[in-house]
Amino acid sequence: MNKLSYVILFFLSTSALADEASPPEFQTKPDLYANVLQIANSEGSKFWVTDQALVEKSTNSTLKFWLSLYGQNYHMCNASGEAQLANDSTYQFKSGSCTLTLSFDRRSITIEDENGECKTTFCGGRGYFNGKVLFRATPE
Repeated sequence: MNKLSYVILFFLSTSALADEASPPEFQTKPDLYANVLQIANSEGSKFWVTDQALVEKSTNSTLKFWLSLYGQNYHMCNASGEAQLANDSTYQFKSGSCTLTLSFDRRSITIEDENGECKTTFCGGRGYFNGKVLFRATPE
């Protein structure tokens, strides 16, 4: 392969990693969590975007989720799947070497990418999961 082929392959693989994940098939109406934030593009212009999570507790030990989160320059993280109960208010989603932790309190969800592997798998270059907090938008 020549140098141009590697460059094209790199850009195609980067955009494929940041493609939007489809929400799972929810059995009931999922709870919505969201956070409005301001991000900047590469030219320094600022824009308002909304991080979102849809969550359905499937059973006492599992939940289905869909995440769409923004990082700088519109780099996104998108993930969807089923997470397993780790303790009273924490669930873990595992995909290969990625471990994504979803911790809940009454009004929010905190997302942690324990080893940084989820960012590599599910995010564009400046997107990230670690430390993101989204607030419950669905009435209890």
